[in-house]
Amino acid sequence: MGIKVFRLSGGDLSSRESGKIERQKIEAFVRDGTAKVSYDLSNVDSMAESFADELFGVLVLRYGIKRVLSCIDLHGACDHVLLCVARVMQRRNESIKVDGGLKRQK
Repeated sequence: MGIKVFRLSGGDLSSRESGKIERQKIEAFVRDGTAKVSYDLSNVDSMAESFADELFGVLVLRYGIKRVLSCIDLHGACDHVLLCVARVMQRRNESIKVDGGLKRQK
């Protein structure tokens, strides 16, 4: 399995649409397990939960927390950005448990 390195643009990441665009770049790697995704977040000052949910939360909902955690590494992020990502991933993971199983979204 190879490693694909991605760098999120710097500054404040806030739009759900931008998160969706980023997710579309990596989703095949997560779905197929063909490469490990390494995200450089060193230029990110802040990340809105809507952006994080669209990028990371939707992947958890579609493929499960174990697959996402095994396929994606985050590097260079400040604590509040990592906390934002962790919150949305946990929330989506809990929603899977409440709904009684993994539901794949289109």
